[in-house]
Amino acid sequence: ISSASARTQVPQLLLSARGTGIILAVMPVFSHSFLQRIAPTSVLDAMATLADSTERLSDRKELLDSLVEREKLCSTALSGGLALLHPRVHEPYMFFDAFIVIGKTIAQIPFGSPDRSTTDIFFLVCCPDDAMHLHVLARLCMMCHRTSLLMEMRDTDDPKEIHRILLASEAELLRLQAAGA
Repeated sequence: ISSASARTQVPQLLLSARGTGIILAVMPVFSHSFLQRIAPTSVLDAMATLADSTERLSDRKELLDSLVEREKLCSTALSGGLALLHPRVHEPYMFFDAFIVIGKTIAQIPFGSPDRSTTDIFFLVCCPDDAMHLHVLARLCMMCHRTSLLMEMRDTDDPKEIHRILLASEAELLRLQAAGA
């Protein structure tokens, strides 16, 4: 498969747990050579398309443009193989409700992490206001770095299991915080 045709594929929607505000997807990646050529904008496009499928987004193109603009400032990829995607500006009209979209590639891809590590788990944080946005980013960061969230997410492709892992990770983080750890 050519990289041009692979880039236009939309991720497979695995779970749309509308009550939870969490949408999970796996973005198919077809060959090792393709992994070296995939553009971060292809991932952003796929995640914006997935966000649009939630019916909680007012304008897919505006979200995509904002994601691209944000990534141009500095990559949202972090060490550990994750990226915390989010729009550059948080317009209250962009989202009808707060939600998170999760994309998981089959293999890790270069996405601009400061330590040059590759990325396979993408969280797209969609919040209508700055305070909620910052809270969600901080919580996800702590969950990824203080619990086994990423490792457990990599061990399964079952969306219900990923949802359970997310909830368990957050509960573990809250226990750690309450214990002063």
